[in-house]
Amino acid sequence: MRKLFRMKYEPCSGRCYAWEDVINMEELGIDVKSASVLLDRIIKIHEPVCGNENLAYALDYDENLKIFVASFIHYGSLDLFADQKALGALSKLIDAALLYYNTEEYKTLTKEKPGKGHDVCEHGEDYDLRRFAMKFSGLSKEDQDKIIQESV
Repeated sequence: MRKLFRMKYEPCSGRCYAWEDVINMEELGIDVKSASVLLDRIIKIHEPVCGNENLAYALDYDENLKIFVASFIHYGSLDLFADQKALGALSKLIDAALLYYNTEEYKTLTKEKPGKGHDVCEHGEDYDLRRFAMKFSGLSKEDQDKIIQESV
């Protein structure tokens, strides 16, 4: 399996991800508007995971089966999502995470183990995360600037 994307708080580094763990949006085959929408959705799921060791996301590619596998770890549980396209697996993951964050289970568990909050992560603010994602997105500087401007 080839690692494409990771979002998990690492207390030793104070980061939720490193540059090599950022998916190249250009490879997803989406236009600038779709990339902006995807990034908005990633920012929504970043909100609860930032600074919380109990939550994590990943996207991998199984080169033998030629399938993308997304994973969502939440308080000891693991949900997996597969699709022939990276964007499909990632969308399934985002949809499931957003649904999970509205459950009573999540509300109870996050009260017991809330994590450390956004202040511990160097990309804790949405603007910082957006700029970080754009820096390593593979998109042209012009497209990066368009996406950043749409968020302001």
